Amino acid sequence: IKTWPFPLDARTYIARAAMTPLAIIVSGKRPWKNLKEFKDGLLASKPGELCWASIGRGSTGDYGMLQFFDTFDFNPSNLRVVPHSGASPAATTVAGGHADFATLGLETAISFASGGTVRILAVTSPNRIKGLEDVPTTKEQGFPEVDASVWMGFSGPVGLGSEVVEIIIIALQKTLATPEAVEALNKVKGVPAYLGPAEFKSFVIAEGKKVKKLISGE
Repeated sequence: IKTWPFPLDARTYIARAAMTPLAIIVSGKRPWKNLKEFKDGLLASKPGELCWASIGRGSTGDYGMLQFFDTFDFNPSNLRVVPHSGASPAATTVAGGHADFATLGLETAISFASGGTVRILAVTSPNRIKGLEDVPTTKEQGFPEVDASVWMGFSGPVGLGSEVVEIIIIALQKTLATPEAVEALNKVKGVPAYLGPAEFKSFVIAEGKKVKKLISGE
């Protein structure tokens, strides 16, 4: 990521609506049962011994894994990295034992973990996820910096009228409070994550800096 499509501060930020956390998964053939064991396994590995099922440079999944590596200064160049076109192909590779780990969306992770060939070590949400209460968060395991997620929000062009912003915010807050919205988010393991205009803008700019640092090394 050398440049963004537009300067991140050149928008009218309205609100963040929701987020879908990620899951860190490992092959069932590996002994790791938690993030500390996974970390120790990475540090003890020989160059080229372990394989990362990547879902694309710049993807949210790879960003989450790079956040994890960054907490203990692990150099991913020690890994064999196999790019995939999406989460399901990456999970299939891990499930088959052809790769050792990946970070991807919860829905995909759960569907593969149910077969026992994939183990979910952690979720990146602030709190445990409904229906996945036995899986601890990254924060609980001592890695609060690992918080990548797929988030959804609203923004508009510079100069968007404050009255328009207010109308959208009111409608969004009402919608997020409805049982239908909660149910729809639950289906994709998402959670409401409302932020107002100022907080949302700060969040996006901070995320942009972290992404560029970890993915581009800037």
